[in-house]
Amino acid sequence: MTKTEEIEILKSAIEKLGSDSYLGPWLSSVRAEVELEIRSDFLPSPTLADATARYNARIQEAEAEAARIISSAKTESKRLIDEAVAYARGVRARLAADLRRAAELADR
Repeated sequence: MTKTEEIEILKSAIEKLGSDSYLGPWLSSVRAEVELEIRSDFLPSPTLADATARYNARIQEAEAEAARIISSAKTESKRLIDEAVAYARGVRARLAADLRRAAELADR
């Protein structure tokens, strides 16, 4: 049986069960996910335990990615601040040197 045939059977089952059945509304709500899994060669996992495990895994992945992004942002912001402070020190040093030279010239 092809993926297309399986998806057609899924659509037909949802239509036959209808919204008055116990399974129809639920099957309709997971239809897009099941179709995507069929097309992607993943074994559909329509149980609540599987969905919860997948949800928890995605949350952990998102939290890990957020931690990486935050760490990278902190590192980059520290680098930029250090660079700005060094630049400002250089500007102040050049300004002080220029003022000293100007004062020396004024004293002559």
